[in-house]
Amino acid sequence: MPLRSPDYYSNQLIGLELNARALCIDVGKKQVYTASGKTYAFDRLLLAMGADPVKLPIPNASESNSFYLRSYADGRALLREPHRQSQGVVFHLDNAVTRLEGRMAVLKSGARVEADFLVLGVGVRPSVALAE
Repeated sequence: MPLRSPDYYSNQLIGLELNARALCIDVGKKQVYTASGKTYAFDRLLLAMGADPVKLPIPNASESNSFYLRSYADGRALLREPHRQSQGVVFHLDNAVTRLEGRMAVLKSGARVEADFLVLGVGVRPSVALAE
C-alpha cells in the first residue's frame, strides 16, 4: 500500500521506481542495475527493501495451515480462506505455538487449542541481501 501519491514524489523531484528489483548497485558510478535490464543513475539513493516475516520453526506447520500476516497481500489471501466464516477467532497473546498435532496447536503454556489454521504475527527481519 503506497504511503503517498505518485504526484508527491514528482513534486519533490524524486524518481520513484516501484516493483523494480535491483540486482546490483555500483556506488562509484552511482548506478543501479535492475532485473529488467534497466540502469538508473542516482545522486542520492534510498533503499526501501522491505522486510521478511520471522518464521517460527513449528513442527508440522505448513503453508496450508499457517499464515504469516506481514503485508496487505497476506491479509487479502487470508480473507480468501474458506475458514473465515468459522465460529470465532481467539487470540492467544503472550503465548507461543510450540508444535502442531493434526488440528491441535500445543502452546508454550501447555494449553492445547483446536485450530483450523494459524495466523502468525511474530515480527520481521529487514531484507538486506542487496545492501550486503
